[in-house]
Amino acid sequence: MKPGAWFEAQEAELIFTPDANTPKPNPEMQALSDDVIEAAGKVGVDIRQAHGWQQSIEDVGFINHKMVHLRWPLGQWHQDPKWKAVGRMNQLNMLNGIEGLTLAYLVRLRGDDPEAVRQRLERVRAEMRDKDVWQFMDLYIHIAQNPH
Repeated sequence: MKPGAWFEAQEAELIFTPDANTPKPNPEMQALSDDVIEAAGKVGVDIRQAHGWQQSIEDVGFINHKMVHLRWPLGQWHQDPKWKAVGRMNQLNMLNGIEGLTLAYLVRLRGDDPEAVRQRLERVRAEMRDKDVWQFMDLYIHIAQNPH
């Protein structure tokens, strides 16, 4: 990396956070988040770590660090057209990617039955599609400069 060049890392945390005004709870999504966090912890992985990367980025010598925290809606429930579009994209990504993000954690680390996990993920996807379930996912963007 050239001296003065900028580094950027983006990471979403696989935690579904309900909006304070959500008309409907999301028990399947919440339970899935909790179970994946627990499973990842068995091998020393904290999937909620992206917000805390600042120290690691600075420890390796980067300077001028800035962190941007975005709360991405999951689904098309948001009233603001910009965030509604982001929510639509995020929902599509999660509907298509949730199995790849969770199956190994639940099957290999917790010992869950693969078919039972797939059935569970269908219930999670149903919640993701429900316009009365208002969820966010936290996205963290870290930007820092190489001083050398």
